Amino acid sequence: MTHACQRKTTARIVATTMLSADAARVDLLGDGIGQSVRPGQFVMLDCASDHSLRRPLSVHQTDSDEVIFYFTARAGRGTEWLAA
Repeated sequence: MTHACQRKTTARIVATTMLSADAARVDLLGDGIGQSVRPGQFVMLDCASDHSLRRPLSVHQTDSDEVIFYFTARAGRGTEWLAA
């Protein structure tokens, strides 16, 4: 059985690329955040202080400082904010 590791960190969006009308690539950069997650895992992303719900996003690619997420369906304020 694998247990989830909870780690809260701050990262900034360095690039957002719309891949289609419903899919986006979001590149995040933060101090070593790519070391704690692997492609295929999900993370709960807190979009901003005015968006109360965290979003579960799948990790596509990582390196030591950067994490790249893909998401589909801009479904609300949080994912609209991410895609902007």
